[in-house]
Amino acid sequence: MKCVLEELGENTLVMFTFESPDGTHLNLKLYDPHGAEIFTQVDQAKGSHGFTTEKEGDYKACFFKTNVEKEDLGKHKVRLDWKTGRGLHSFTFQLNLSRV
Repeated sequence: MKCVLEELGENTLVMFTFESPDGTHLNLKLYDPHGAEIFTQVDQAKGSHGFTTEKEGDYKACFFKTNVEKEDLGKHKVRLDWKTGRGLHSFTFQLNLSRV
């Protein structure tokens, strides 16, 4: 599993999209600052979600694959476009799943 954390204030608007450039299907779980799962998307090569935070703290988006050989993990990447706030400031991450 590979995760990205973003520190957010209370009542912050968040919108994000993700995509696996090579079309590999992934699972996504989104967690609030207390570790409660607030969103799940299963077996998709791309997707999007929007929400408003209820609590201040670190929100975590975790990507993982099921039924994959360990030596294949280094070949897969994820593009995550995470936008927050009134102007929806854009942050783009590219994750390498090799250390999952």
